[in-house]
Amino acid sequence: MSSTILHLDTIRTDVRHRADYGSGAFVGENARHYYHTYKLFRGAKHPPVKLAFYPGFQDLAVFLTSAALGAWVGPTIKRATGKPIFSQMRDMISLWYKQGIDPPSYYALEFYDENRSLGAPQYLTRFETKNGLLKSLNLRKKSPYAISEMNNKDLFATCCRAAGLPHPVTIARIDNGRFVLERPEQELQQDLFCKRINGMGATGTRQFKHVSPLHYRDENGEFTSLSQIAETLVGLSKKHSMVMQPWLKNHVEIADIALDSLLTFRVITVMNEQGLPETTLAMLRLLSKLEPQWSHLPDDEYAAPIDLTTGRLGRLTGDNLKTSHIRYSKHPVTGKQLHGRIVSQWPAIQSLAIEAHKAFTHRTLIGWDIALTPAGPVLLEGNTNFDVMFLQRVHDAPAAASRFGSLLNYHIQNVS
Repeated sequence: MSSTILHLDTIRTDVRHRADYGSGAFVGENARHYYHTYKLFRGAKHPPVKLAFYPGFQDLAVFLTSAALGAWVGPTIKRATGKPIFSQMRDMISLWYKQGIDPPSYYALEFYDENRSLGAPQYLTRFETKNGLLKSLNLRKKSPYAISEMNNKDLFATCCRAAGLPHPVTIARIDNGRFVLERPEQELQQDLFCKRINGMGATGTRQFKHVSPLHYRDENGEFTSLSQIAETLVGLSKKHSMVMQPWLKNHVEIADIALDSLLTFRVITVMNEQGLPETTLAMLRLLSKLEPQWSHLPDDEYAAPIDLTTGRLGRLTGDNLKTSHIRYSKHPVTGKQLHGRIVSQWPAIQSLAIEAHKAFTHRTLIGWDIALTPAGPVLLEGNTNFDVMFLQRVHDAPAAASRFGSLLNYHIQNVS
Protein backbone atom coordinates (compact mmCIF):
# COMPACT_ATOMS: atom_id res chain seq x y z
CA MET A 1 0.00 0.00 0.00
CA SER A 2 1.32 3.46 -0.83
CA SER A 3 0.20 6.99 -0.20
CA THR A 4 -1.98 8.60 -2.87
CA ILE A 5 -1.49 12.12 -1.58
CA LEU A 6 1.82 13.12 -0.06
CA HIS A 7 5.12 11.60 0.96
CA LEU A 8 6.02 12.97 4.37
CA ASP A 9 9.65 12.01 4.78
CA THR A 10 9.98 14.39 7.69
CA ILE A 11 7.68 12.30 9.88
CA ARG A 12 9.75 10.10 12.16
CA THR A 13 10.10 6.51 11.00
CA ASP A 14 12.53 5.33 13.66
CA VAL A 15 9.80 4.04 16.00
CA ARG A 16 10.40 0.36 16.61
CA HIS A 17 7.98 -2.08 15.04
CA ARG A 18 7.02 -4.92 17.36
CA ALA A 19 5.14 -7.71 15.64
CA ASP A 20 3.17 -8.75 18.71
CA TYR A 21 -0.21 -9.40 17.14
CA GLY A 22 -1.62 -12.05 19.45
CA SER A 23 -2.92 -9.30 21.74
CA GLY A 24 -3.11 -5.54 21.83
CA ALA A 25 0.49 -5.24 23.05
CA PHE A 26 2.48 -2.40 21.46
CA VAL A 27 -0.50 -1.44 19.29
CA GLY A 28 0.60 2.21 19.47
CA GLU A 29 4.08 1.48 18.14
CA ASN A 30 2.70 -0.88 15.52
CA ALA A 31 0.13 1.67 14.37
CA ARG A 32 2.70 4.44 14.07
CA HIS A 33 5.13 2.14 12.25
CA TYR A 34 2.38 1.14 9.82
CA TYR A 35 1.31 4.76 9.32
CA HIS A 36 4.84 5.97 8.57
CA THR A 37 6.04 2.95 6.56
CA TYR A 38 3.09 3.03 4.17
CA LYS A 39 2.89 6.83 4.11
CA LEU A 40 -0.79 6.88 4.96
CA PHE A 41 -1.21 10.64 5.24
CA ARG A 42 -4.70 11.49 3.98
CA GLY A 43 -5.10 15.09 5.12
CA ALA A 44 -4.18 17.38 7.99
CA LYS A 45 -6.68 16.58 10.73
CA HIS A 46 -4.38 16.72 13.77
CA PRO A 47 -3.04 19.34 13.70
CA PRO A 48 -5.32 20.83 11.02
CA VAL A 49 -2.42 22.72 9.41
CA LYS A 50 -0.83 21.05 6.39
CA LEU A 51 2.34 23.11 6.66
CA ALA A 52 3.12 21.37 9.96
CA PHE A 53 3.70 18.10 8.06
CA TYR A 54 6.51 19.31 5.82
CA PRO A 55 10.28 19.00 6.45
CA GLY A 56 11.66 21.66 8.73
CA PHE A 57 8.25 23.06 9.57
CA GLN A 58 7.37 19.90 11.49
CA ASP A 59 10.30 20.24 13.88
CA LEU A 60 9.45 23.89 14.36
CA ALA A 61 5.81 22.99 15.00
CA VAL A 62 6.79 20.44 17.66
CA PHE A 63 8.96 22.94 19.55
CA LEU A 64 6.44 25.77 19.29
CA THR A 65 3.53 23.55 20.29
CA SER A 66 5.44 22.15 23.26
CA ALA A 67 6.26 25.67 24.43
CA ALA A 68 2.68 26.90 23.94
CA LEU A 69 1.15 23.91 25.73
CA GLY A 70 3.70 24.19 28.51
CA ALA A 71 2.67 27.79 29.06
CA TRP A 72 -1.07 27.11 28.79
CA VAL A 73 -1.53 23.70 30.44
CA GLY A 74 1.77 23.35 32.30
CA PRO A 75 0.90 25.47 35.37
CA THR A 76 -2.29 23.45 36.01
CA ILE A 77 -0.44 20.14 35.82
CA LYS A 78 2.38 21.49 37.97
CA ARG A 79 -0.14 22.36 40.69
CA ALA A 80 -1.77 18.95 40.41
CA THR A 81 1.38 16.81 40.21
CA GLY A 82 4.32 18.98 41.23
CA LYS A 83 6.08 18.37 37.91
CA PRO A 84 8.01 21.47 36.73
CA ILE A 85 6.85 23.10 33.51
CA PHE A 86 10.29 22.82 31.91
CA SER A 87 10.27 19.06 32.58
CA GLN A 88 6.87 18.78 30.93
CA MET A 89 8.13 20.61 27.82
CA ARG A 90 11.28 18.48 27.68
CA ASP A 91 9.19 15.31 27.95
CA MET A 92 6.88 16.39 25.13
CA ILE A 93 9.81 16.89 22.76
CA SER A 94 11.41 13.62 23.88
CA LEU A 95 8.23 11.63 23.31
CA TRP A 96 7.96 12.94 19.77
CA TYR A 97 11.48 11.95 18.76
CA LYS A 98 11.50 8.63 20.64
CA GLN A 99 7.94 7.41 20.14
CA GLY A 100 6.40 9.61 17.43
CA ILE A 101 3.84 10.90 19.96
CA ASP A 102 2.79 14.51 19.38
CA PRO A 103 2.78 17.18 22.14
CA PRO A 104 -1.03 17.42 22.70
CA SER A 105 -1.11 13.68 23.40
CA TYR A 106 1.28 14.26 26.31
CA TYR A 107 -1.47 16.00 28.26
CA ALA A 108 -4.48 14.23 26.77
CA LEU A 109 -3.07 10.82 27.74
CA GLU A 110 -1.49 12.00 31.01
CA PHE A 111 2.09 11.16 30.06
CA TYR A 112 3.30 13.66 32.66
CA ASP A 113 2.81 10.65 34.96
CA GLU A 114 6.12 8.81 34.50
CA ASN A 115 4.57 5.39 35.10
CA ARG A 116 2.08 6.05 32.34
CA SER A 117 4.69 7.45 29.94
CA LEU A 118 6.63 4.19 30.22
CA GLY A 119 3.63 2.55 28.56
CA ALA A 120 3.57 5.00 25.64
CA PRO A 121 4.01 2.18 23.05
CA GLN A 122 0.62 0.83 24.16
CA TYR A 123 -1.26 4.04 23.35
CA LEU A 124 -2.74 5.30 20.09
CA THR A 125 -2.83 9.02 19.31
CA ARG A 126 -4.83 11.27 17.03
CA PHE A 127 -1.71 11.96 14.97
CA GLU A 128 -1.58 8.60 13.21
CA THR A 129 -5.25 7.66 13.50
CA LYS A 130 -6.90 10.92 12.44
CA ASN A 131 -4.41 11.67 9.65
CA GLY A 132 -4.87 8.45 7.74
CA LEU A 133 -4.60 5.18 9.70
CA LEU A 134 -8.30 4.63 10.40
CA LYS A 135 -9.28 5.84 6.95
CA SER A 136 -6.82 3.43 5.39
CA LEU A 137 -8.24 0.47 7.31
CA ASN A 138 -11.78 1.47 6.41
CA LEU A 139 -10.97 1.67 2.71
CA ARG A 140 -9.58 -1.84 2.47
CA LYS A 141 -12.88 -3.09 1.03
CA LYS A 142 -14.60 -1.36 -1.86
CA SER A 143 -17.61 0.68 -0.80
CA PRO A 144 -20.90 0.09 -2.66
CA TYR A 145 -21.61 3.82 -2.44
CA ALA A 146 -20.24 6.68 -4.54
CA ILE A 147 -20.15 8.98 -1.49
CA SER A 148 -19.52 8.35 2.20
CA GLU A 149 -22.63 6.81 3.70
CA MET A 150 -21.39 7.83 7.16
CA ASN A 151 -21.00 11.53 6.36
CA ASN A 152 -24.17 12.01 4.33
CA LYS A 153 -27.28 11.91 6.54
CA ASP A 154 -29.61 11.16 3.63
CA LEU A 155 -27.68 8.14 2.44
CA PHE A 156 -27.14 6.93 6.00
CA ALA A 157 -30.89 7.12 6.69
CA THR A 158 -31.60 5.21 3.47
CA CYS A 159 -29.18 2.46 4.54
CA CYS A 160 -30.76 2.31 8.01
CA ARG A 161 -34.27 1.99 6.57
CA ALA A 162 -33.16 -0.80 4.24
CA ALA A 163 -31.59 -2.69 7.18
CA GLY A 164 -34.50 -2.05 9.53
CA LEU A 165 -32.35 -0.08 11.97
CA PRO A 166 -34.10 2.43 14.26
CA HIS A 167 -32.98 5.95 13.35
CA PRO A 168 -34.40 9.51 13.50
CA VAL A 169 -36.94 10.32 10.78
CA THR A 170 -36.49 13.41 8.64
CA ILE A 171 -39.43 15.82 8.88
CA ALA A 172 -38.03 18.42 6.50
CA ARG A 173 -35.02 19.12 4.33
CA ILE A 174 -33.47 22.55 3.94
CA ASP A 175 -31.39 22.50 0.80
CA ASN A 176 -30.34 25.01 -1.87
CA GLY A 177 -32.45 27.77 -0.35
CA ARG A 178 -35.62 25.67 -0.07
CA PHE A 179 -37.54 24.33 2.94
CA VAL A 180 -39.24 21.09 1.92
CA LEU A 181 -41.54 19.06 4.19
CA GLU A 182 -41.09 15.30 3.88
CA ARG A 183 -43.58 14.30 6.60
CA PRO A 184 -47.11 15.45 7.48
CA GLU A 185 -47.27 18.98 8.91
CA GLN A 186 -48.59 17.73 12.26
CA GLU A 187 -45.19 16.19 12.93
CA LEU A 188 -43.87 19.73 13.31
CA GLN A 189 -45.90 20.02 16.52
CA GLN A 190 -43.06 18.75 18.70
CA ASP A 191 -39.54 19.72 19.78
CA LEU A 192 -37.30 19.88 16.71
CA PHE A 193 -33.61 19.28 16.09
CA CYS A 194 -31.76 20.46 12.97
CA LYS A 195 -28.34 19.34 11.77
CA ARG A 196 -26.19 19.44 8.67
CA ILE A 197 -26.69 16.74 6.06
CA ASN A 198 -22.93 16.47 5.66
CA GLY A 199 -21.26 16.69 9.02
CA MET A 200 -20.55 14.88 12.24
CA GLY A 201 -21.24 15.59 15.89
CA ALA A 202 -22.93 18.74 17.19
CA THR A 203 -21.32 21.23 14.79
CA GLY A 204 -23.92 23.56 13.31
CA THR A 205 -26.89 22.01 15.11
CA ARG A 206 -30.00 23.98 16.11
CA GLN A 207 -32.79 22.96 18.48
CA PHE A 208 -36.28 24.33 19.07
CA LYS A 209 -38.74 23.62 21.90
CA HIS A 210 -42.38 23.46 20.87
CA VAL A 211 -44.60 25.84 22.89
CA SER A 212 -47.76 26.21 20.74
CA PRO A 213 -48.91 25.34 17.21
CA LEU A 214 -45.98 26.18 14.89
CA HIS A 215 -44.28 28.29 17.57
CA TYR A 216 -41.11 27.43 19.47
CA ARG A 217 -38.30 28.67 21.67
CA ASP A 218 -34.78 28.44 20.31
CA GLU A 219 -31.63 27.41 22.21
CA ASN A 220 -31.33 30.95 23.57
CA GLY A 221 -34.87 30.90 24.92
CA GLU A 222 -36.11 33.34 22.26
CA PHE A 223 -39.70 32.92 21.03
CA THR A 224 -39.88 32.15 17.31
CA SER A 225 -42.28 30.82 14.68
CA LEU A 226 -41.88 28.06 12.13
CA SER A 227 -41.74 30.63 9.33
CA GLN A 228 -38.90 32.45 11.10
CA ILE A 229 -37.09 29.17 11.70
CA ALA A 230 -37.50 28.20 8.05
CA GLU A 231 -36.18 31.59 6.91
CA THR A 232 -33.12 31.25 9.13
CA LEU A 233 -32.40 27.69 8.05
CA VAL A 234 -32.87 28.52 4.37
CA GLY A 235 -30.19 31.18 4.76
CA LEU A 236 -27.85 28.71 6.46
CA SER A 237 -28.51 26.08 3.77
CA LYS A 238 -26.69 28.19 1.20
CA LYS A 239 -23.50 26.92 2.84
CA HIS A 240 -24.67 23.71 4.49
CA SER A 241 -27.77 21.69 3.61
CA MET A 242 -29.71 20.63 6.69
CA VAL A 243 -32.35 18.19 7.90
CA MET A 244 -35.04 18.75 10.52
CA GLN A 245 -35.82 15.82 12.81
CA PRO A 246 -37.66 15.21 16.09
CA TRP A 247 -35.65 16.32 19.13
CA LEU A 248 -35.16 12.96 20.79
CA LYS A 249 -35.39 12.66 24.57
CA ASN A 250 -33.40 10.59 27.02
CA HIS A 251 -34.74 7.39 28.56
CA VAL A 252 -35.87 7.82 32.16
CA GLU A 253 -33.00 5.57 33.25
CA ILE A 254 -30.43 8.21 32.28
CA ALA A 255 -32.54 11.38 32.08
CA ASP A 256 -31.11 12.78 35.32
CA ILE A 257 -27.63 13.04 33.78
CA ALA A 258 -28.61 15.84 31.37
CA LEU A 259 -31.12 18.69 31.14
CA ASP A 260 -31.76 19.56 27.48
CA SER A 261 -29.08 17.65 25.57
CA LEU A 262 -29.40 14.16 24.18
CA LEU A 263 -26.94 11.75 25.76
CA THR A 264 -25.17 9.43 23.35
CA PHE A 265 -23.48 6.08 23.70
CA ARG A 266 -20.30 5.89 21.63
CA VAL A 267 -19.86 2.19 20.82
CA ILE A 268 -16.81 1.00 18.87
CA THR A 269 -17.29 -2.11 16.74
CA VAL A 270 -14.50 -3.79 14.78
CA MET A 271 -14.58 -6.70 12.36
CA ASN A 272 -12.94 -9.60 14.19
CA GLU A 273 -10.82 -12.56 13.06
CA GLN A 274 -13.94 -14.39 11.89
CA GLY A 275 -15.11 -11.44 9.81
CA LEU A 276 -17.92 -10.55 12.23
CA PRO A 277 -18.48 -7.20 13.99
CA GLU A 278 -17.50 -7.17 17.64
CA THR A 279 -18.01 -4.53 20.33
CA THR A 280 -14.62 -3.45 21.68
CA LEU A 281 -15.07 -0.20 23.65
CA ALA A 282 -17.96 2.01 24.76
CA MET A 283 -18.63 5.19 26.67
CA LEU A 284 -21.58 7.39 27.63
CA ARG A 285 -21.10 10.96 26.33
CA LEU A 286 -22.49 14.19 27.73
CA LEU A 287 -22.12 17.31 25.57
CA SER A 288 -22.16 20.04 28.19
CA LYS A 289 -21.73 22.66 25.45
CA LEU A 290 -25.37 21.95 24.54
CA GLU A 291 -26.50 22.72 28.08
CA PRO A 292 -26.88 26.53 28.43
CA GLN A 293 -27.11 26.29 32.22
CA TRP A 294 -23.77 24.49 32.44
CA SER A 295 -21.64 27.04 30.63
CA HIS A 296 -19.43 27.34 33.71
CA LEU A 297 -18.08 23.80 33.28
CA PRO A 298 -14.47 23.69 32.03
CA ASP A 299 -15.13 20.94 29.48
CA ASP A 300 -17.41 20.94 26.43
CA GLU A 301 -17.71 17.17 26.59
CA TYR A 302 -17.66 14.56 29.35
CA ALA A 303 -17.81 10.79 29.17
CA ALA A 304 -17.86 7.71 31.37
CA PRO A 305 -16.63 4.24 30.34
CA ILE A 306 -19.06 1.34 30.05
CA ASP A 307 -18.25 -2.21 31.07
CA LEU A 308 -19.12 -4.26 27.98
CA THR A 309 -20.35 -7.21 30.02
CA THR A 310 -22.39 -5.55 32.75
CA GLY A 311 -23.27 -2.10 31.39
CA ARG A 312 -21.72 -0.54 34.51
CA LEU A 313 -20.54 3.06 34.25
CA GLY A 314 -17.10 4.12 35.41
CA ARG A 315 -15.92 7.55 36.49
CA LEU A 316 -16.60 10.64 34.39
CA THR A 317 -13.84 12.72 32.81
CA GLY A 318 -13.71 15.68 30.44
CA ASP A 319 -12.15 16.27 27.05
CA ASN A 320 -9.92 19.18 28.04
CA LEU A 321 -6.13 19.10 28.33
CA LYS A 322 -6.18 21.15 31.52
CA THR A 323 -8.57 18.75 33.27
CA SER A 324 -7.07 15.48 32.02
CA HIS A 325 -6.17 14.43 35.57
CA ILE A 326 -9.67 14.95 37.04
CA ARG A 327 -12.21 12.14 37.47
CA TYR A 328 -15.76 12.42 38.84
CA SER A 329 -17.76 9.72 40.61
CA LYS A 330 -20.79 12.03 40.64
CA HIS A 331 -22.17 14.46 38.10
CA PRO A 332 -20.18 17.73 38.39
CA VAL A 333 -23.38 19.83 38.45
CA THR A 334 -26.28 17.74 39.71
CA GLY A 335 -24.33 15.52 42.10
CA LYS A 336 -26.11 12.43 40.77
CA GLN A 337 -24.14 9.21 41.24
CA LEU A 338 -22.59 7.94 38.01
CA HIS A 339 -19.74 5.64 38.99
CA GLY A 340 -21.18 2.17 39.47
CA ARG A 341 -24.54 2.91 37.86
CA ILE A 342 -25.85 0.05 35.72
CA VAL A 343 -27.41 0.86 32.36
CA SER A 344 -29.99 -1.92 32.18
CA GLN A 345 -30.64 -1.23 28.49
CA TRP A 346 -26.99 -1.80 27.62
CA PRO A 347 -27.57 -5.23 25.98
CA ALA A 348 -30.05 -3.62 23.56
CA ILE A 349 -27.63 -0.77 22.82
CA GLN A 350 -24.78 -3.17 22.18
CA SER A 351 -27.00 -5.34 19.98
CA LEU A 352 -27.99 -2.34 17.86
CA ALA A 353 -24.32 -1.45 17.30
CA ILE A 354 -23.58 -4.99 16.13
CA GLU A 355 -26.62 -5.08 13.82
CA ALA A 356 -25.67 -1.69 12.42
CA HIS A 357 -22.15 -2.85 11.52
CA LYS A 358 -23.67 -5.88 9.76
CA ALA A 359 -25.30 -3.40 7.39
CA PHE A 360 -21.92 -1.82 6.61
CA THR A 361 -19.56 -4.79 6.44
CA HIS A 362 -17.26 -3.01 3.98
CA ARG A 363 -16.12 -0.92 6.97
CA THR A 364 -13.44 -2.38 9.23
CA LEU A 365 -14.13 -0.30 12.33
CA ILE A 366 -16.90 2.16 13.22
CA GLY A 367 -17.71 4.40 16.16
CA TRP A 368 -21.50 4.42 16.55
CA ASP A 369 -23.46 7.16 18.29
CA ILE A 370 -26.61 5.69 19.80
CA ALA A 371 -29.28 7.46 21.85
CA LEU A 372 -31.31 5.67 24.53
CA THR A 373 -34.83 7.07 24.17
CA PRO A 374 -38.14 6.15 25.84
CA ALA A 375 -38.79 3.96 22.79
CA GLY A 376 -35.42 2.23 23.11
CA PRO A 377 -32.02 2.63 21.41
CA VAL A 378 -31.90 4.79 18.27
CA LEU A 379 -28.96 4.90 15.87
CA LEU A 380 -27.83 8.50 15.27
CA GLU A 381 -24.70 8.16 13.15
CA GLY A 382 -21.57 6.18 12.44
CA ASN A 383 -18.02 7.54 12.51
CA THR A 384 -15.17 5.93 10.60
CA ASN A 385 -12.47 8.38 11.71
CA PHE A 386 -13.36 8.62 15.38
CA ASP A 387 -11.25 9.97 18.23
CA VAL A 388 -9.19 7.25 19.91
CA MET A 389 -7.49 9.57 22.38
CA PHE A 390 -10.55 10.52 24.41
CA LEU A 391 -11.65 6.88 24.44
CA GLN A 392 -8.39 5.84 26.09
CA ARG A 393 -8.53 8.65 28.62
CA VAL A 394 -12.14 7.85 29.52
CA HIS A 395 -11.21 4.20 30.11
CA ASP A 396 -8.06 5.26 31.99
CA ALA A 397 -6.18 2.60 30.03
CA PRO A 398 -4.29 2.26 26.74
CA ALA A 399 -5.83 0.76 23.62
CA ALA A 400 -3.46 -2.19 24.11
CA ALA A 401 -5.45 -3.26 27.19
CA SER A 402 -8.67 -3.70 25.18
CA ARG A 403 -10.06 -5.90 22.48
CA PHE A 404 -9.90 -2.81 20.27
CA GLY A 405 -6.10 -2.89 20.50
CA SER A 406 -5.99 -6.61 19.74
CA LEU A 407 -8.14 -6.31 16.63
CA LEU A 408 -6.29 -3.23 15.42
CA ASN A 409 -3.05 -5.22 15.66
CA TYR A 410 -4.76 -8.03 13.77
CA HIS A 411 -5.79 -5.74 10.91
CA ILE A 412 -2.39 -4.06 10.76
CA GLN A 413 -0.78 -7.51 10.44
CA ASN A 414 -3.07 -8.38 7.55
CA VAL A 415 -1.92 -5.43 5.44
CA SER A 416 1.76 -5.12 6.38
